[in-house]
Amino acid sequence: MRKTVRASTHGLQTVEERRKIQGWKKYDEQWQTKAGVSESTLKRFWKSEDLKIDTFTKICEALGFHWETIAESGSLVMGQIICDRYKILELRSDQKHRKIYLGEDLGLPYSPLCLVTQLSHHSSDKEQELLEKEKELLDREARTLHQVRQHTQIPQLYAYFKNDEQESYLIKEYIEGNPLEEEIFEGQPWSEAEVFNFLDEMLGILSFVHKRKVIHRKINPSNIIRRKSDKNLVLVHFGDITYESSKGYQTPTLSSVSQLSKHLFIPPEQGIGSPKCCSDIYSLGRIAIQMLTGKSLDNIKIEYATGNIDWHDDLNINPMLVKFLDKMVEYNYTDRYTPGETAWKELKQIVIK
Repeated sequence: MRKTVRASTHGLQTVEERRKIQGWKKYDEQWQTKAGVSESTLKRFWKSEDLKIDTFTKICEALGFHWETIAESGSLVMGQIICDRYKILELRSDQKHRKIYLGEDLGLPYSPLCLVTQLSHHSSDKEQELLEKEKELLDREARTLHQVRQHTQIPQLYAYFKNDEQESYLIKEYIEGNPLEEEIFEGQPWSEAEVFNFLDEMLGILSFVHKRKVIHRKINPSNIIRRKSDKNLVLVHFGDITYESSKGYQTPTLSSVSQLSKHLFIPPEQGIGSPKCCSDIYSLGRIAIQMLTGKSLDNIKIEYATGNIDWHDDLNINPMLVKFLDKMVEYNYTDRYTPGETAWKELKQIVIK
């Protein structure tokens, strides 16, 4: 967790105005004495260099400011409380404009854990385009979580707001558990019953999501969490979703699905920027096939004439389940189940012994 902070450009301007009112020089001895710091430390402050939080606090308080009003965006520290409610515990992800913290919601009974996404609106002219895309993604995630907020197997949105320092905050439920990828091992196939139960649970979630005209786009084992408290599956990472629209599909230019293993779950139409509800069905079907065969997807043959995968010829599997999975992962999206509810109803017709 970061324990240093630096002054923002806006913060230094605020300090400069107060310094002039006080009649102090930039490195005034009276300021040094009151803050208990050296001239070299004040010089680092004015250069917006990192300082220990207690040192930075003393410099700000010597002029009558709370340190948070002067600090650069992103300088949240352990124990800090934002919006009089969310206590910061530790830093989980640190990117250029976006930081994600583990926190706790002091406004709810038992202070449940939450994830705090902080997006700074400050950037150079060169980075402005990237920042605008980041803001678009965060805004889209907030809208989506609000739309699907009534499902217990999707993280709940707690808050979404901007503060006076031009920062956006998205607060959502923290799901304690392990990603599904930790349950899938090469050479250790799942039973038909286990795969059936997995599909039943996940298609129930997708049915709910698709009814609200939302396409997840990133169905893969790392974005499905086995919740520790009840062992139920939870679908996470709604940050790069797409809305279904009669006017076409809006595809974000940013995507964190960059690893080859995750690309193996992406259907062809999504790869060219046209995701649909059945794209989620395809991704889910490929996870189920990986479970059932105990093989990595890059080790499963592809029929080059059709683009479909050849995965079950040497397996003794329920023909109804084979047919169902084949339809989920058809290369041509028009031949797949869509939306999730259709596939879910069809699954329930299969008898697993």
